[in-house]
Amino acid sequence: MRRIRPSLGCAMDRGGHSCVGYPRLLLVGLGAIALTTGAGVARADDGGSSSRWSGPNAATAADTGFYLGAGYVRAQINNVFGTSNYNFKIDDNAWKAIIGFRPIPFFAAEANYADLGHQSQGLLGGSPPYAHADARAFDLFGVGLLPLGPVDIFGKAGGARWELSGSFQGQNNSLFDLDRNGVNFAWGGGIQAHYGPLGFRLEYEHFQMPDTDGARLYTAAVTFTF
Repeated sequence: MRRIRPSLGCAMDRGGHSCVGYPRLLLVGLGAIALTTGAGVARADDGGSSSRWSGPNAATAADTGFYLGAGYVRAQINNVFGTSNYNFKIDDNAWKAIIGFRPIPFFAAEANYADLGHQSQGLLGGSPPYAHADARAFDLFGVGLLPLGPVDIFGKAGGARWELSGSFQGQNNSLFDLDRNGVNFAWGGGIQAHYGPLGFRLEYEHFQMPDTDGARLYTAAVTFTF
């Protein structure tokens, strides 16, 4: 058995199908942002209550403080075994957990844990050898935000600690195991809408993984500020 060390990848459909959900995900996300923005504009001048949900600033002023969130992730990592000859990639539905602190409207510090999914498939026309891989990452970001009423545009930069594991199976035995990990620069950006303590965001993130084409994460997430 041969062991491959440090490098990384992302995940593909469990059925081996190509991803077709990005336009639908973006339409749903933009629709949610539009609804949130519309609700904010409609209620921004209602006055009366000082509640975070119904006060005059609920729709137009982003909450500062600690926040938690969770989201749906479409994760992609191409050429997981370091070559395009096998056409093996992770392209999978996954999830993300978010924790952060926004001390001022223009800046936040954020940590994410992302499960990047997994992929199993036969290679070379569906015959042995077979391959399996799964990936995950923990990242830390500094986030710069541009508040525009009930909507924020943001960019983020930091580092990702990733892990990629898997195996390459022959007819009767394992040809080698995959065990890679590392720390790489990570960056991303997106847009989020908020109403009081509740927020909804669409974002893209990317970081390199040696011997792959890098990890790409497309996320739709909900956050709550305490």
